[in-house]
Amino acid sequence: MDSQKFMQECVARGHQQPTIRIGSTGPAVALWQNLLNKEIGSALRVDGVFGRGTHAATLGFQRKVGLRADGAVGTKTWAAAMVAPCYAAVLAQQQQQGKARGESAKQMERQAAHGLGALDLSFSVLDTKSMILGAVIGIAAGAVLFGRK
Repeated sequence: MDSQKFMQECVARGHQQPTIRIGSTGPAVALWQNLLNKEIGSALRVDGVFGRGTHAATLGFQRKVGLRADGAVGTKTWAAAMVAPCYAAVLAQQQQQGKARGESAKQMERQAAHGLGALDLSFSVLDTKSMILGAVIGIAAGAVLFGRK
């Protein structure tokens, strides 16, 4: 599967999640808690209960990615959280393919940098505001993944 299509499908899975907030329970909350633990280093207990700790971590995540910090996890917050793990999967696949082709680490890094376009385009299936958010998050994800600011 090509990187752009994978990113579109991966981010779209985030849009299939229900809106969750304080008082919500279930597997979607557990998934959200896992994402927060991985993406912003929260130390939340993954119990499927959206309590005060999950709410505080959600506010922190929303501020970090430039979303309106309201503590509710809707489509834009889900999409923003899904970008990094989706992109990491694409990057890992590209690196694996690069190794199979005998490319150097520098060549693979250049190739991955060109892949940021797939990340930005993954939001075009949504709307203009989300596409802009995708570009911003894409730049931030590239900086995080390659250790640059």
